[in-house]
Amino acid sequence: MKTKLQLLSFFFTLLFMVGCGSDDPKKNAEKAGECACKMYDLQDQLLRLQRDLLKTYKKKPRKVKNPDYDGPDNYEPEYTWEKEVDDWDEHVRLQLEAESLREEHAELEKNIAEYQMQAYEASDNQDDYDEWIEKFEEAIKDYEEDNCEDSEEDLEKDAEKYIDEMNDYFDDIE
Repeated sequence: MKTKLQLLSFFFTLLFMVGCGSDDPKKNAEKAGECACKMYDLQDQLLRLQRDLLKTYKKKPRKVKNPDYDGPDNYEPEYTWEKEVDDWDEHVRLQLEAESLREEHAELEKNIAEYQMQAYEASDNQDDYDEWIEKFEEAIKDYEEDNCEDSEEDLEKDAEKYIDEMNDYFDDIE
């Protein structure tokens, strides 16, 4: 039974992979552009999670003896600051959620690469390949400009907020 299920899933995966390909660079770029927009959204969600993750730490990091310190002639500081988790359960939950988002992001990157790899199947020679890739890159750029601009701006704003919050949260360090 297990072998049949594996064979069936392999068959459907193979059928899906064959059906996903297209010789048209614009169609592939549109699909890749959709993935790129989703990636911006995932990055934004990840930044929001990172901001929530900050709140799981104790407000003041703990001072720890630096193992690399080798006397006053060394350039290493004698002590370093180490963040200490205050709410472990919430910290773990957020870390697991962040890892799930990272995995989804990696899958989207893989999909974009697969759409771009269609250039090899659609091309008979180097000139065809170069022309296909040029059309693909132009179309994906246009798609992102038309459809991902808001997501990009949200990502930039959230990145700035995260940096500010992190600096403010741990500002009690000597």
